Amino acid sequence: TVAGGELFIGRIGGLRYRAGGDSVADFRISGNVLIAMGVLVDKIAAVDAIAHRGKIPMEWRNAAIKNSYLLRHPPQVESHILPLEFCDTLVAGRNSDGGPPRPSFYRACDHYFGPSAGRGFVDTISKLLLDEHLEIPGAVEFLDRARASTRNRRFASTKRGRIGLVPPRSQPNKIICILLGCTVPML
Repeated sequence: TVAGGELFIGRIGGLRYRAGGDSVADFRISGNVLIAMGVLVDKIAAVDAIAHRGKIPMEWRNAAIKNSYLLRHPPQVESHILPLEFCDTLVAGRNSDGGPPRPSFYRACDHYFGPSAGRGFVDTISKLLLDEHLEIPGAVEFLDRARASTRNRRFASTKRGRIGLVPPRSQPNKIICILLGCTVPML
């Protein structure tokens, strides 16, 4: 389970993600308005269905494959069916210990989200309860990370061709920025 902001800032003793790097927050309050310094990164171009109860929509895979950035930057390893960026996004770019995604995650991602996976959604909870994952190295950790990382999130692509997970109420044309001193990108 994910407690508080653990998904974004890491576990105690693990790697810490900071969108703003080592910058110091620069803000002021004027009445009821917070004015903060930061960098405009991109705008949301499209959002897809919400993942909930461990069910990740297959339309996310289709959106990632169609995404222009991924078409310009195909997978670096020929044996992978899906763009590595898609698999990284599903697990929030790390393994359960806070390190980078394990190579086995990409094979598991290809298995569960590849062309033979069908339509609808991938039910990570049901897959974890089945014995089929025993033959796929890294499948249990991949499914568990994907379930936790995508919980109550939407898949989004941006105007500049990036992909990511966003809160459920996110809509196209919302601005993505990184505020100085902030640990995560903001909408």
